[in-house]
Amino acid sequence: MSTKRIRIGYILPDARLDTDTHFYEKHEFIHSLARDADIRLISGGSNMVLVFCRVVLARVQGYKDFYVHYSFKGALAALWVTRVFGGRTYYWNCGMPWLYKRSAREERVFRYILSHAIFVTGTIGLSRMYQEQYGIRLEMVRIVPNAVRVARFQELQRSVAREKLGIAQDVFVILFVHHLSRRKGAEHIPQLLRQWRDDPSIFFVVVGSGPMEAEIQREIHELGLDHRVRFEGGVPNQDIPTYFALADVFLMPSEEEGVPHALLEAMASGLPFAASNVGGVREIVPPELYDFVLPHHDMYLFFKVIERLRHEEGLASKVAGIEKAFVARYDVAIVREQFLALFR
Repeated sequence: MSTKRIRIGYILPDARLDTDTHFYEKHEFIHSLARDADIRLISGGSNMVLVFCRVVLARVQGYKDFYVHYSFKGALAALWVTRVFGGRTYYWNCGMPWLYKRSAREERVFRYILSHAIFVTGTIGLSRMYQEQYGIRLEMVRIVPNAVRVARFQELQRSVAREKLGIAQDVFVILFVHHLSRRKGAEHIPQLLRQWRDDPSIFFVVVGSGPMEAEIQREIHELGLDHRVRFEGGVPNQDIPTYFALADVFLMPSEEEGVPHALLEAMASGLPFAASNVGGVREIVPPELYDFVLPHHDMYLFFKVIERLRHEEGLASKVAGIEKAFVARYDVAIVREQFLALFR
């Protein structure tokens, strides 16, 4: 006897395939669900009317469950439609929004969504933080981590990736992949580079754009170290594996994170990391690597950890092996089952 297929309206703020955000990963994840579920991908950007109309159309066509990734407009549309016509709205968020001031109107909208939707986040620790900050009822909370297609990050050799992007083979590459903002610790890049001012074998590759880009470039120029940093700007996520392949260490000095895709991507690549102990970071790395999860404000510790990875014989390859074995639990083939369980 055949079982009825799950039908889900999956709402993304940005559904472009060439996006430089982690939303590209959601396309791969949705593709992995196709065997067991009918997924209607819904997006309308900032156009509330368009999002609402697409949600109504999906509901009329039989979609009763809506899963919203971050989007306020998508969540409001889904909540209103399911309230009138029946169904369920799941809302995903995994950042630390309570750290940052938003307008009173935005805060009211956010709290309305959290109090009416089934809330989904990435780790047990994050779920407790949200319950504490927003009073979300335990029975309304679900845990599903972010996912990556691990194999996508294991296809290129370092030497090939460097040749492809014109990076010298004999330098030690420190990679930053994130929004260039204070939330993501971008202001620490010049400070760290200064530690290696007299060591020409250190080279930074910075992938991403954001409000701090010009300021960071100016500071590096004032240090006279422009030639030691390559700014790539926003890079489509589908091209990101090449950057993880060419690097020696991944730098993530964020002051705010949830379940960062970039860190999962680094581990899938077998790339050692130095990362801030914020949000759910410590929960998604292997216990053997807790020494590389650091206080976000202590750049001297970041410097020391990177130096250790650089000079301690065999450490980088040992870390890579631990990462690759551990990150398999975040592969789309595994996480898809946890995701589908939400709707069964």
